[in-house]
Amino acid sequence: MLGQQQLEDARRYWEMERDTEWFRQHPVLSAGVDLSKCIPLRLYGDGAEAFRNPACMQSSSTYPSVDAWGNPLESGLAGTRIAGEYTFVLDGVQADQDYLKILFDLQRVFSRQQCCHCCKAIQWVRADMPPTGDNDPELLYTRWGRTAAHRHTLVNVNEFIGLNGATPLTSIVGFDPWRLYPDVMHILHLAVIPDVVVSVFLEYTDDESIFSGRKRDDRLEELWQLYRSWCEDGNIVERAQRKLFSTAILKNNQYVEISQKVMNATACRYMIFFLAVLGEMALQKLGQQASNFHYWIAGVCWAFASMERIMLHGDRFLNRFDCERFYNDYLVMRGGYNHLAQRALSLQLPRWHCRPKLHQWEHAVLDYLPRNPRYTSNFLGEDFVRRAKALALRSHANWMSRHVLLRYVLQFCLARRE
Repeated sequence: MLGQQQLEDARRYWEMERDTEWFRQHPVLSAGVDLSKCIPLRLYGDGAEAFRNPACMQSSSTYPSVDAWGNPLESGLAGTRIAGEYTFVLDGVQADQDYLKILFDLQRVFSRQQCCHCCKAIQWVRADMPPTGDNDPELLYTRWGRTAAHRHTLVNVNEFIGLNGATPLTSIVGFDPWRLYPDVMHILHLAVIPDVVVSVFLEYTDDESIFSGRKRDDRLEELWQLYRSWCEDGNIVERAQRKLFSTAILKNNQYVEISQKVMNATACRYMIFFLAVLGEMALQKLGQQASNFHYWIAGVCWAFASMERIMLHGDRFLNRFDCERFYNDYLVMRGGYNHLAQRALSLQLPRWHCRPKLHQWEHAVLDYLPRNPRYTSNFLGEDFVRRAKALALRSHANWMSRHVLLRYVLQFCLARRE
């Protein structure tokens, strides 16, 4: 299965990792081995409701008599190399937080005071405890940038295992919590960007300064027509549904969660670029009447679009110029977002939701570059996870691994067929 080109790709991949602390301390990679014979193994996972269904774990009450390829299992194989001259190295895990929580029994998750498995950031200050130590308000995840207090609490492998406990994966040679990659799809395209979409649509339809109409629904109808025309001009098939542009979804009295049935992750990626166009159009229409508020909105939308464009056009590892642009885009986005969130709070409007995933995105920018976040995104699809699970439940234990592997190969390769 591995030709000369694939082996050369593996070597070049490890060369890009050579300057990292993880590579220098890895007992295999740093031992002067032939890097072309070290195959990076990336584990993919997605909650996809599977863990809530006890039927996903079934026992045949017997040990498998053959491996995934039908070869008889023999006890004499114990201790021998599985792949001959090749060595598989755990390169990392990319998954949503639901999956990571189950896999590593994470103690710091979005539902608790300490909400980040990478540092000691908190999302509230307990009133029954002194505001010091782990309850220090300076550790709030809304503090951002390189000088934030939680930047001095970044976790290492020993602290990670000490807090969450040992698991089979943490015992693998070279395990490191900083190889648990942030999933840009769940962070941005299913959470942060939908929050921006809701907020921008509400801000631009509060009055008739940008869109005309006596009622908000009338103004949203004009916005929908603009969005539909933009999609048609760009031959964009994956679109948000019409109902997103209505007060049935866009409530003005609560934070709105957009269902994936209304706008899925792929449609959200296109929506980012529409927001950038919309922000520029609003500034042009307002002219001299545009205030800092309108420039903040346009700046946030532009910065998100710029980051998305860098991810789409960049290689697996971004060059130095793109890394600097990406970081500067993040500063523009986060600065504008914070101004808009503070304004919304002062007006008691449920908009510009500063959720913990904004903090998680900061880790992606400050700690994971030059790795392109696009390549750690789980756009393979939750649909695949659901199909693979259904197939696994129908397969005999002796053949389950092979069936699921073949399904994965088929699902992944069809999109790249010639």
